[in-house]
Amino acid sequence: MSRNQSSREENAVVLDYLSHGYHDDNDPTPLVQVVGKTGYKLLELIPQEDTSFELQDDVYIGRGERPKIKHVKRKLEYEDLTSAAKGELEHTVKHIVDDREDEYVDFFNNAQPISTRSHVLQMLPGVGKKHLQSILDERHVEDFDSYEDITDRVPALNNPVKILTKRIIAEIKGEEKRNLFAK
Repeated sequence: MSRNQSSREENAVVLDYLSHGYHDDNDPTPLVQVVGKTGYKLLELIPQEDTSFELQDDVYIGRGERPKIKHVKRKLEYEDLTSAAKGELEHTVKHIVDDREDEYVDFFNNAQPISTRSHVLQMLPGVGKKHLQSILDERHVEDFDSYEDITDRVPALNNPVKILTKRIIAEIKGEEKRNLFAK
């Protein structure tokens, strides 16, 4: 996935809406915790007045007019998320990975070796040398065209969405030395 690492998030998904701010804070300003849909950045937003949110709502946070968001207050770390937001994160990331199927299938088709001894695909959970060789052999015959195609042709990789989601969550939590997907 070739992305400009400094690019801003344009769209995000609501993980939690705190209509009266944090319960242990004297500031009653409403807050929205979100995850970005391209770089998986965790952000805290200040909503427009008289706006409410549901979990999983899509919100525009890019440049220009934002109908629901006044501004981005700050970037968050995983530990800054409320327990409700943490509970929504995996489901939300899975949904984003589902929606971006073409991009992630392209990742499987085009991922390259890191060195003579390791490959980018081996950075995915559960992908060892045997799985890697199966993926490489199959994509050499023909590019994958969907998650289902990956699963059909590389049965050991029975759930690419789950594998990608697990990797992205680990990156968001800061558990990986090198990020493939989360900025």
